[in-house]
Amino acid sequence: MQTKSLGDNFPEIETFCYCSPHMVNECQVSFGFLPANSQILIRTAGFLQKFTVSENSLCMLFANDARRQLHNIFIQFGDNIQTARQLRNVVFAKFFDKS
Repeated sequence: MQTKSLGDNFPEIETFCYCSPHMVNECQVSFGFLPANSQILIRTAGFLQKFTVSENSLCMLFANDARRQLHNIFIQFGDNIQTARQLRNVVFAKFFDKS
């Protein structure tokens, strides 16, 4: 019994099987996807932002830590970033402008 790969029937699939970092970058730009590390950073900032304003007593215990971590994320991208939404916009602009 002989098995076939998708590349046998669809040669364009081979492109995706053996792609280079440049091709991955091109696909991210074409489809509007940020790299995984950028997406994680934005989601972390959003979580920390919600965490710091929560009225949950457990969250209040760690709110100062969360604010510090959030501040450290924001200053990586500029002094004027105050929200996760602003961070997202800056990260999108940097990624898609360089591409």
